[in-house]
Amino acid sequence: MTGPSVLFPDDGDRPSLEAPERPAFFRDANIDQIVSALVVGRERYDLEPFFYFHPKKLETVNARQEVFRDLGNADTLSAIRDFARIMHTVHECRSTANRLRHPSQKKRWHLEEALRWCEATRDLSDRLAATEPRSEPLAKFAAYLKRFVDDALYRSFSAEAENVQRLLSDVQYTILLQGDTVTVARREEEANYSEYVVHMFDRFRQANSAEYRYDFSEWTEMNHVEEYIVEAVERLEPDAFGALDAFCAAHETFLDPVVLAFEREIQFYLAMLEYIEPIRARGLSFCIPVLAEDGMPIYATESFDLALAAKLSSGGETVVPNDFTLGGNERVFVVSGPNQGGKTTFARMFAQLHYLAGIGAPVPGSSARLRLYDCLFTHFESEESAADARGKLVADLEAIRATVAAASARSVVVMNELFNSTTLPDALFLGRKIMERITGTGCLCVCVTFIDELSTLNDRVVSLVSAIEPGSGKKRTYRIERRAADGKAYAVAVAEKWGLSGDRLRERLK
Repeated sequence: MTGPSVLFPDDGDRPSLEAPERPAFFRDANIDQIVSALVVGRERYDLEPFFYFHPKKLETVNARQEVFRDLGNADTLSAIRDFARIMHTVHECRSTANRLRHPSQKKRWHLEEALRWCEATRDLSDRLAATEPRSEPLAKFAAYLKRFVDDALYRSFSAEAENVQRLLSDVQYTILLQGDTVTVARREEEANYSEYVVHMFDRFRQANSAEYRYDFSEWTEMNHVEEYIVEAVERLEPDAFGALDAFCAAHETFLDPVVLAFEREIQFYLAMLEYIEPIRARGLSFCIPVLAEDGMPIYATESFDLALAAKLSSGGETVVPNDFTLGGNERVFVVSGPNQGGKTTFARMFAQLHYLAGIGAPVPGSSARLRLYDCLFTHFESEESAADARGKLVADLEAIRATVAAASARSVVVMNELFNSTTLPDALFLGRKIMERITGTGCLCVCVTFIDELSTLNDRVVSLVSAIEPGSGKKRTYRIERRAADGKAYAVAVAEKWGLSGDRLRERLK
């Protein structure tokens, strides 16, 4: 494709989209659930590859953010949604024509495709010119589209299609049925009795009378009688059908590849906006994040796990938002506290925020400043596999070693409940070694753990604790608070693992 792109304005930042692999962190962070929902109903556009790659250049991400800001204009968004809707009919016309048998019927659907194509491109060009997009990608495409529809070849094509449409619309004929005989003839000047009959019987109309009209089924494929009638009409009106034949022969293909590429790429934006609309309706916020430069603090306010929010909003519920800040020398969050308190949800939220910011999309929250990462790594607790002879601990260590070796100061690492398969002294020893390596790289990290001692490792580590409602003793608030760990996380984890928590003991002693 040669022409402006709304996803890859810098063609050098365009990845190869041939047989892409889903990123490894998608499953841990539940981003696979988000992407699966985004592409439902849009299979025609093959959008998944766009979500598998994040741009390497800051300029590309900024350009995408500007397109999202343009789509915040209701008129611009409406114009593009209407374009997408009409283009859907364009493709349906082509699909219908391809499966039909009768030549004239195939050609009529081909003409309909051309008419809808002209409607889609003219309408979008006019409405983009009126809204004047500010983003460079959308403004460049609007300029390209205006040149396209103003071109003499396009105007000639459009006029020819409309002329053929008029010729076919003017065709009138009569059908005489006598037993098994069907006679087709030109329609002469005959009186139309339809209006007269309706007028005569209107005096008998009663309020709220029953409806007795019958709607005949409209089958796209013609039967043999209909085919005979069409062929007879063709002989009666050779000029109209000759014009249709000439148009289809001269314009077998006419869809512009740049406009088709825009149609596909703009679905990336429409899918994201459609996904977050019902979540916004639940009172949750989204924002375009600021992309942090080196040394700048990162933060998010009123943020949340997007996949969880989508799931809960479908059932009429909502999530509890959280805030975080890392400033100065801080690079790592160590999250501890009671189970089922939102720690893993916070870790997923952190990964999702950076992923969404990295592809130039809006992120959950009222405001955010996030880092454009080079690599995103996740390590979440998984069940031990009998097919893996290494054992769970060795598998975890090998995965972490690979991450530490590959991570840079611009990476994001999210670890959840590692080393639960070993003893506390061993987990503490391994955890310290790994956290020392992680903090040494300068990368951003979230570590959910039952080992409270890791939260005081060095000045790059910040302690977060999942909160409990004051005075309740056990009721989770799902808020993650910035404060020192209370030293009970491991004891609570062991008690719950072996059924010795306070709740379980009280239940058993009953």
